Amino acid sequence: MVSRAAKLARIALVVSACLLAGLLLRAEADTWERYQADGARIGALSIEVSDVFDTTKKDENHWLAHAANFLHITTRESIIRRALLFKMGDRVDAATIHETERLLRSLPWVADASIEPVSAGPGSVQAVVKVHDAWSLEVGLKFNHAGGQNEWGIRLHENNLLGFGKQILLAHEQTTERNIDEISYRDPLLFGSRWTLEAGYSSLSDGRGGQFKLIRPFYQLSATWSVGVEANKTSFVETLYQNTDTIYKFPATITDGIAYGRWLYSYENRTALRAGLEFKVLQATYGDLSTYIPGALPPPDLAPRHYQGPMAYWSISQDRYTTGEDVQNIGRTEDLNLGWDAEVHAGYFGKTFGSLQDAWYLEFQLAKGWRPQKDTLVLLKGEGHGFLPSTGGQDVLSIFEGTVYNQSLPWQTLAADLQLSAGYKLFPEHVLYIGGFDGLRGYANHFRTGSTSWVFSAEDRVVTPWSFWGLVQMGFVAYVDAGAIKAPNQPWTKTYADVGAGLRIGNLKSSIGRVIVISVAVPLVKEPGVDNYQIVVGNVLRF
Repeated sequence: MVSRAAKLARIALVVSACLLAGLLLRAEADTWERYQADGARIGALSIEVSDVFDTTKKDENHWLAHAANFLHITTRESIIRRALLFKMGDRVDAATIHETERLLRSLPWVADASIEPVSAGPGSVQAVVKVHDAWSLEVGLKFNHAGGQNEWGIRLHENNLLGFGKQILLAHEQTTERNIDEISYRDPLLFGSRWTLEAGYSSLSDGRGGQFKLIRPFYQLSATWSVGVEANKTSFVETLYQNTDTIYKFPATITDGIAYGRWLYSYENRTALRAGLEFKVLQATYGDLSTYIPGALPPPDLAPRHYQGPMAYWSISQDRYTTGEDVQNIGRTEDLNLGWDAEVHAGYFGKTFGSLQDAWYLEFQLAKGWRPQKDTLVLLKGEGHGFLPSTGGQDVLSIFEGTVYNQSLPWQTLAADLQLSAGYKLFPEHVLYIGGFDGLRGYANHFRTGSTSWVFSAEDRVVTPWSFWGLVQMGFVAYVDAGAIKAPNQPWTKTYADVGAGLRIGNLKSSIGRVIVISVAVPLVKEPGVDNYQIVVGNVLRF
């Protein structure tokens, strides 16, 4: 017979176990959502900025890491504090906390960021903001190789000048088209405000360019207004190709500018609806046409263009974010939005406003994501624009891209991407190509040209646990590409395809060039002049 003392001991043991389980469950639920449900306020705020290398980790405790940390100036706490979307005394809003995390991770000098809650007494919580700096100073060589051609550059790019979040770039770059010397400056938190300033100048081997931007963006989903002025002007020599051969060359000067005011008119269920008014300028002038292979392509229309006039703006932005890792990058927290993100610009360019001819104009961008299964992600994005003068449509171009990622296999990401592009009476600078840098990695650049195309790619990406000095993480990739293109009033080309394989390396510490690919691509459809293989090197990823 069980004694009374034994029964009481058993009851006490059960009660203790229940209390312990309750405490554990509450600890697991110690999230921002719980503090919001409890009506808590931000009673304390602390900011922890960690250096590029964590020398407490064995693989990052080496002389190079110590030297890098010594040279690197960590982001100043005041800069992080200004970027926050909440302050002490605010009621906890979990969505705003998570939005702030994404905003911090989007800053180019930040490798990762999180905000953790710590109880600070009844009805109060401490927000611990943890920011992991990326190596922000890039001094060295940029090199891409695809389609049998090189793109390289020598650059000094500081993304976090003296820890103040300012960006400055000095660079010399050689592309497949031209040499470029560039200087630019960007301040995403101008004078500690929400304003962004960008300015730059480029000296090209065949021209020059300049850009200026002063905007107050919708820095937060619930931000009530945005204004801005943007202007770009570039002079260069445009080249039109066919079968990798130069067909035409001509000087071009392209100018665009916009001044706008936009406002939030509806905000509900983490969905923002916005509208606005804009004044837009689009113009182009061309020089004399040089012909290298007569008859290979119809001559381009080089009549000068000058459009300007008022526009209406509308957009929808939804906060349906999820996070992932090794989806597009390696070893980084990736913010992926499953909600709608779309905007439309529509207006009228009239002679009354200074245009050379009257024309309606439409421009759009959109993006949407889905998770049909736990390990599957689907992303859709699109963009397009077009003019409608009295003579019919001009420069009508739409590009849609769908990408599927599956991570049901250990260490692997299976990815497939389809891009569809359709154009009508395209301006000379907007003609389409397929080839090395345009999705067919087994072929030369500018392999085929036209106005409508499709390109499909599928990849098997493997990320290994192998890392070297905490600098890079090794991976492998195997892929297949296929695509075709058609010119106006011409049939589709044959479907070209290639297969390839190589290394896919994650750049863990730098804020620039986060994935580097070194692979060999072999064309499956051979023609005279097509090489047996192409070497693909650099940050040449499309999806």
